[in-house]
Amino acid sequence: MNFTAYKEKILSANFIWTLILLLAGISMLAVYSASGSVTKYDSDNTYYFIIRHASFVLLGLGLIWIFSKIDYTLFNR
Repeated sequence: MNFTAYKEKILSANFIWTLILLLAGISMLAVYSASGSVTKYDSDNTYYFIIRHASFVLLGLGLIWIFSKIDYTLFNR
C-alpha cells in the first residue's frame, strides 16, 4: 500500500468517528472509576458524576456531528 492510499484511509470519516467514540468511552470509564470512591462517602447518588459527564459527552458529540455537516469552505471568506 502506498502512502497516499494509507493517508486517505486514516483521514476517512469512519476512522475519525471511531477515534472520537473510543476516546469518549475511555473518558466515561475513567470518570466512572474515579467517581465511585469519591461519592461513596459524600453523597447518596454514586452516579452523579457519570451522569453529568455523559451529558457533556453527548453534547460534545452532537456539536461535533453538527459542525461536521457544515461545508468548511464557508469559513474561507
